[in-house]
Amino acid sequence: MAHPPSSAKRSAWSDVAAVAVRAIERVEGRRLLAAKRHTARSRKRCPRAHLGANLRVKCHFSENEGLSGLITDLRLAYERYPLIKETVKPSTRKTYEEALTAFLSCVGNTNLNKHNLDMKLADYFQTMYADNCAPGNRQNATNTLCAIFHRLPHLRSKLPYARKVLDGWRRTLRPHPATPLTKRMLHALVGALLLMDEHEAAVCLAVSWAGYLRASEALGLRRSDIALPGDHRLGDVSGAALGILIREAKTGPEQFVALRDVAARNLLSAFLRQTHSHPTDSKVFGLTYSNYLRLLKTAAGLLDLQHLRITTHSARIGGALYDYLQGQSFETIAITGRWASSTSVQRYLTNGRGQLMTLKFSKSQTRGIDLAAEYAEISIVAAAKRVNSLSLWQEQFVVKWSHVNASNKYPPAYYSLGS
Repeated sequence: MAHPPSSAKRSAWSDVAAVAVRAIERVEGRRLLAAKRHTARSRKRCPRAHLGANLRVKCHFSENEGLSGLITDLRLAYERYPLIKETVKPSTRKTYEEALTAFLSCVGNTNLNKHNLDMKLADYFQTMYADNCAPGNRQNATNTLCAIFHRLPHLRSKLPYARKVLDGWRRTLRPHPATPLTKRMLHALVGALLLMDEHEAAVCLAVSWAGYLRASEALGLRRSDIALPGDHRLGDVSGAALGILIREAKTGPEQFVALRDVAARNLLSAFLRQTHSHPTDSKVFGLTYSNYLRLLKTAAGLLDLQHLRITTHSARIGGALYDYLQGQSFETIAITGRWASSTSVQRYLTNGRGQLMTLKFSKSQTRGIDLAAEYAEISIVAAAKRVNSLSLWQEQFVVKWSHVNASNKYPPAYYSLGS
């Protein structure tokens, strides 16, 4: 018959049990603490991933799922999270949809899942490159990838083959950035446009250069978006600046630009006086983007500058570069241009100066630039003084221009800014 343990033994066993319990509690406490820390880090990286199981969008891929499964997952993201659509502009979303539709049509009824999606995209991009390696086609490929990331953001850190193929495509393309406009080149183009009686394009170009405006911003301006010096909307610290409201910019709505360049201010003010009968909410410039670009190309051809890549973006780059060379600070230029990051500003200022060093002009081209710039500068002075006629100077200009431009394709016609 076994004897019950003595009180000393029972006390020893109790101590051992207590130590074991405390050890288990410490291990369990460490485990719970580690789990809490992991959850906190996950929430910090992706706060939307912890909104609850009933709000999560799960993309179920399997080897047996075909194209319909991917389409269902893509549609589910928009149906469950309609606010995702609001993170990009409608025009951008439209290009994404078109690119994604083209990819899905190309894939056809092939099984598509998380394991082969990367390879399918890489094959698709490689085929696009073989068919047409132009920059525009590469942009379509990029839109396809962005469309998938927009709807299924959990794939953003994946798809390495597709990313590599796009990066290789980019490296095969030789960059052709827009030629930045110096102040003399700007005046020459404005003068050429005035000679062509293209008043709207001339003023639009000058304003875009002085305010670093994108083409869409300049062409979208309305008369009510412009505040002349002295307008109460400018406040008391604006000085002699002319204020411009950008309703819809690339980096956000309702942005402000102060136009301090005297020449651009005089041209715009004179143009508004000339068109004062137009409705207040009407557009300042009745030009489409394609017409505006065509007129810039024609003006460059009139000056025999077809070898330069003058686009609607040349004014924005040239204006920022000119102010930087005049001593304005990097921060002031970035604020005026409303760039989202400093990388774009640095690229404009460094690459732009390098492009200027590569420009080459013949003597006849230089003479044509000087004459057209002179015509623009005289017109700007006339706009400031509200002069209606410069017939004597105009006759002298016709003689000078005929020596430079033998074809005289566009006869000078004085721009009556003062009317």
